[in-house]
Amino acid sequence: MLRVHGRRLCCIRLAAALLLVSFVQVLWSPLQLGVTQHHVLRTSITVRPVALTESSAEEGAELHCSDLNATSVDGVRWTPVPSPQLGEAGPYCVLYDWLLAALQPAANQSVTLCTHATADGAAQHAPLLAAAWSAPVSLAVFVLPGEAGALAGRLAYLRRCDAAFRRHVSVHLVFERRRRPALARLPAVAALGADCGRPPPPAEPSRRRQLGLPYPVNVARNAARRAARTRFVLVSDAELVPSPSAATMFMDMLARQSRDQTLLGGRLRSPRANATNKQYRRVYVLPVFEVQNRLPTSKADLIRMAQAKEAVWFHRYVCPHCQKFPGVNQYFSRPFTPGRLQPLSIVKREVPYHRWEPIYIGTQAEPLYDERLSWEGKQDKMTQMTELCLRGYRLVILDQVFLTHVPQPGGIRRRPGFTDPSDAWRARFVSQNQRVYDSIIHGLKLKYGGDTKRCVVNTRKVKKA
Repeated sequence: MLRVHGRRLCCIRLAAALLLVSFVQVLWSPLQLGVTQHHVLRTSITVRPVALTESSAEEGAELHCSDLNATSVDGVRWTPVPSPQLGEAGPYCVLYDWLLAALQPAANQSVTLCTHATADGAAQHAPLLAAAWSAPVSLAVFVLPGEAGALAGRLAYLRRCDAAFRRHVSVHLVFERRRRPALARLPAVAALGADCGRPPPPAEPSRRRQLGLPYPVNVARNAARRAARTRFVLVSDAELVPSPSAATMFMDMLARQSRDQTLLGGRLRSPRANATNKQYRRVYVLPVFEVQNRLPTSKADLIRMAQAKEAVWFHRYVCPHCQKFPGVNQYFSRPFTPGRLQPLSIVKREVPYHRWEPIYIGTQAEPLYDERLSWEGKQDKMTQMTELCLRGYRLVILDQVFLTHVPQPGGIRRRPGFTDPSDAWRARFVSQNQRVYDSIIHGLKLKYGGDTKRCVVNTRKVKKA
């Protein structure tokens, strides 16, 4: 009897153990499933934004500029390429030579004005620039989806109805890979017709600010410069109008100086010398001004306007250090021969002019503009000029060619941008640009070493990641 009772007790214990194991498995399975599902959910949250950043939302796969090749309705093959500085690592593509100017001078016969605009501003500024410059203009236009078609109509009107535009202006498109125009429906501007008896098609305001998108000013600058076919280039902004005959006067000056091989004691050299020989690294500066209500027609006219307080150096009251150049008083007082351009002085961009952002005629040998800096964030040209200083460049200030900002509502701006309520929306971009700026300057100090204080002062330390 005792043996039977013992066997029954063992069976009961074994059954209880099996029941306990089954119960634990039932409880553990949902928890294990929950952990698996949570892991999958976290993985999808981590990966999905990367896909949306690198490609269009509807495609969900990494997209390169080279993947966007398309044949237009006119049978033209469009081949976008990455932006000049960041390349495929950056978010922007460039479609070069969407519209080519009718005149293409030889590389050593002219200077290309390299400029940029948004889709709604391109047709507004290009005719004025073409007429004033009377030489090649390379215009890079930033477009969003839906803007290129309307832009094509406005450019076709200008090409048909504006002789200076037709002769001189070439247009290139800049766009985000994930916000790209429909290239297969993109027309060839030169093939479009236009009725010159009617006003041009109106420009719709860009949705860029509505979407909270920055304007990639340095991508556009680099693209316009890269597209130039002449030896010398002037990288400028679309609102800055050159003084009449500036390109012709500059080439005439070089021809004269080339004959006697001197320029204020230094020999003229090829563009390669700018990259390889520190002694001959130089660019040619055009001073920049702003006016009360009209553009000056010559330097003599500019002097009269300055005496009447109708013209000042650009941003005198908004950002005094940005465009105040060495010898500004001498610029107005020194005698000059109208039509015969001469160097006024040769300077370096060093303290106390280390925040000066001159606009100059140079070559492809100069550093590209950093494409991480936006227009909204300000000081977008500062790092490029700092690198020129660290490379030992000399700046030749020219005596009677200049740039003038188109007259603004209210005339000369007198309220600093950082206190102007209309600029408050730029605050987050300013903060972002400052972080990028500090990082770039830190990298330049490491790259060039030695004493950099003559070119850079009062920069913040970069925090280690």
